[in-house]
Amino acid sequence: MTTKKRSIAILLLFLFGAFGVHRFYLGRWVGGLLMMASLFLFWPLAACWVVYDFVMLIMNRLTTSDGEVLL
Repeated sequence: MTTKKRSIAILLLFLFGAFGVHRFYLGRWVGGLLMMASLFLFWPLAACWVVYDFVMLIMNRLTTSDGEVLL
């Protein structure tokens, strides 16, 4: 059981959001790979995904791959 911090996830989202680095940090590597692929294949989808993830992080509804809530 590891604890992930929401502030680090938000920082990673702002710095490398379109590359899905914050999803890799949360252990959601499939979503990270899909997010990275959408960046290169259809970048408007990646931009929408970044905004969606930002809102979910602010509302604290984005969890780790184990279902843990971020601190």
